[in-house]
Amino acid sequence: MLKVEIFNKTRRKIQDERFHKLLHRTAGILERKKIIRKTGVLSLELTFISEGEIRALNKEYRGKNKPTDVISLSYFEDGMEEGFVGEIFICVPYAQTQAKELKSSLRDELEFLFTHGVLHIFGYDHQNTDEEAKMMNLALEILRRK
Repeated sequence: MLKVEIFNKTRRKIQDERFHKLLHRTAGILERKKIIRKTGVLSLELTFISEGEIRALNKEYRGKNKPTDVISLSYFEDGMEEGFVGEIFICVPYAQTQAKELKSSLRDELEFLFTHGVLHIFGYDHQNTDEEAKMMNLALEILRRK
């Protein structure tokens, strides 16, 4: 089972229950793919933050002094059945800008970024086009089920 604790350091009201539901769907898919087990409890944190906060994290962890949409910090190890697996930080102002550019809603963009972040925690990446396609297809599968 996957659990998420949500923190909102922004002024924007965000509905927490949507992210709990998304995580539940994600857990089912990751269990079927044998990435996680049905037994035990794995937990993660989701924090909504400002551009200044994400810029500082991006500089610290990725060496890039600029804002970004989402940063995931993974502590997951293969075979883990219990424990804290990672942190996801989403920059709400950056996500708002992306949503406008994509002609999407902020809600949809935040849900996509959360799903993207969770997949990073469990080892998915997009360093090449094959990995990117695999990760994107899985994210879309999760989001289609909402």
